Amino acid sequence: QYHLVRKNCVTFAEEFAEALKAPEAFPAYTRGAIDLGMTETLLPVADYGWSWFKWYCTRCAAQEEEAAKAAAEAESQGSL
Repeated sequence: QYHLVRKNCVTFAEEFAEALKAPEAFPAYTRGAIDLGMTETLLPVADYGWSWFKWYCTRCAAQEEEAAKAAAEAESQGSL
């Protein structure tokens, strides 16, 4: 499952390049922010921020779904 600093697009690209047996190693400079985020001090902050972001996105999606259902219901009642 995706995580802001633990499992993200950079870690995917590194694993993919390794699986393809790329002739050159994946550039280490791409890990700058990720490695910083994995430090003992910042990892709890990244975890909290990521969990809040996931909660917020889930909440927004649920609200959009409810609004779409309500609009569809109102439309079906209007066509009766």
